[in-house]
Amino acid sequence: MIDEKELIKSLEDLTDEYRYKLAKAESREHKNFLNGVIGTLIDVTNMVHRQPKIDWIPVDERLPEIDRCVLVSYKSTMTWDKKIYADQIAIIREDGWHWWDELETKVENEIVAWRPLPEPPKGETE
Repeated sequence: MIDEKELIKSLEDLTDEYRYKLAKAESREHKNFLNGVIGTLIDVTNMVHRQPKIDWIPVDERLPEIDRCVLVSYKSTMTWDKKIYADQIAIIREDGWHWWDELETKVENEIVAWRPLPEPPKGETE
């Protein structure tokens, strides 16, 4: 999953880099090109800003209903990897968290937050 803040920072840094190049540009053609690139980067940054935000619910705040599949954010169990990931579907049962596709196996990762699954796409029914 893309980290929105990192993406926006990268886009803003890239925009600043092209503004610097624009200040150094000599030909009108090069300046026009760089202005187009900067405009596109600004448009993409604005699109990212307008995207709906994911409302994560910390597990220490509340848990989902029992036997309901949700998207979870969890800490890696690898000693060399201290990242938190948010790309798995899990279900909470009476005895704890389980990955949705391995109901007999409990989750070893520390679940830190969850959110409801998004609605499926609307379209023609078969």
